[in-house]
Amino acid sequence: MKKALPFIIVVLFILSGCSISHYDTSNWNTHQLPNGYSFQYPDSWKAAFTENNLLYLYQDSENGSKEIMVFQSNSVPDIDLGLEGIVESNAYSNNFKSIRIEHIQTGPIPDVHYGIDKVSANKNTVNLKYLIFYTQHDDPNDADETNWGIKLFFTNDVSDDIFRQISKSCDYHYDPD
Repeated sequence: MKKALPFIIVVLFILSGCSISHYDTSNWNTHQLPNGYSFQYPDSWKAAFTENNLLYLYQDSENGSKEIMVFQSNSVPDIDLGLEGIVESNAYSNNFKSIRIEHIQTGPIPDVHYGIDKVSANKNTVNLKYLIFYTQHDDPNDADETNWGIKLFFTNDVSDDIFRQISKSCDYHYDPD
């Protein structure tokens, strides 16, 4: 037993350094997207829209400015042809462009995907995480190319843990009007 005690102490010390992040999402806000999807986000964040009706989520910083956490973009690179997305103005940048898809994976529910895009913004090139909520069409031949879905980018101020929690909260509810 005396020999096992130091081993147990070492194991407990190592395990205490390995923490599993868990956020209490019971007080989180829910945002309903117009294409039937919804997701939750931290209650300290606020939702707003740009002049171009693009969604963004922010939190107030200590100096009183808005710290962008998540923003919608219509700049989507073509995965098949490798073409870059359009240059647009959004909440994150006045000259935002998605350059190429670095990673894409099927998300927590059908037609929700997540991944990483290489983007250009404010004269910098960075990788940003994203969620895509694809629009579900009854007839694929009727799909309007400009209404392919909603893509939300997450700034690097959003931790991987928060991103995972938001991804897990995605839901879909079809409500025919």
